[in-house]
Amino acid sequence: MYRATLADLLLTAACFVPPTFQAVIPRSTMRIVYQFPNKGTWIENVATRSNGDLLVTLLSAPELHSISPLSNDPTQTLIHSFAGTPGITSLLGITELEDDVFAFVAGNATQPGSWSIWQADLRRSGHKHGKASVSKIADVPTGNLLNGMTKLKERTVLIADSMAGNVIKLDTGTGKSEVILDDVTMKPTAIPRFISGINGIKLLGDHFYYTNSFTGKLHRIRIDLESGKAIGAAETVASDLVDNDDFAILENGTAFVVRDNYNVVERVEPDGTHKIFAGSIDSSGMAGPTAATIGRTARDRNVLYVVTNGGMRAPVGGEVVPGRVVAISYE
Repeated sequence: MYRATLADLLLTAACFVPPTFQAVIPRSTMRIVYQFPNKGTWIENVATRSNGDLLVTLLSAPELHSISPLSNDPTQTLIHSFAGTPGITSLLGITELEDDVFAFVAGNATQPGSWSIWQADLRRSGHKHGKASVSKIADVPTGNLLNGMTKLKERTVLIADSMAGNVIKLDTGTGKSEVILDDVTMKPTAIPRFISGINGIKLLGDHFYYTNSFTGKLHRIRIDLESGKAIGAAETVASDLVDNDDFAILENGTAFVVRDNYNVVERVEPDGTHKIFAGSIDSSGMAGPTAATIGRTARDRNVLYVVTNGGMRAPVGGEVVPGRVVAISYE
């Protein structure tokens, strides 16, 4: 069986030659909220707390951080590091299980079968920044490359396996996991060099939305909200989203899809039409966007937060910058 190296994961688009295009809106509307001090910091995913803080996972290190974007001087706090923990070199998808309890993916991105799901319980911290109790929920040894994650129902999550091209359901109470969705629209290419199929996942009503990084499409499929099983055929919402990664979605079905090597966010309307919402091919301010989330407080409910890898896969102007959190207002 093919096993990716970390270099493979970072360089899956080694032959990528992007076209030149410009952003639809001025770059001045983008605001860098926070950037990590070191180049080579790959922020992989992000979730929003009810108090407005952001929880971010790192692919480049097994770390979970909290960032306070609404403070006058945004700072970050290390919530937990798995440094030295056998089998854990990276953190990936993250989702809220219940108020201020978040589940996240941990493992070795180059080693299928190394995966486990953990939780960070911030309830004791109230609205304080960065305090959490971290504990393991369950191992998922059948996972190949666990990536995006979303909540299905109380204490049950769905997890995208990007390498296998399917979706795993995990009961966080019992630790039982099983493949619950497996569709051709979720599959990666057979070429070992590009191993990511299904990537970002979100649930809106009874529709399960997902991106496929290889095909460059956004899909949705209707599911049973109790079992998680499909009760309809997969639909293509939008195409021509090459090199897509994760996304955020509004209640009306509008999705903001990030495209890593293109350094842009695409706004996809419910009818599937889409255009560049922010960024450009030469945008170092948003180099390598990897995921997005929407603000939850009265102050930032119209703000999209985008996290980046600093252009580690496709350096802008030949330069890698630190991973960043970028804020973009929308209507």
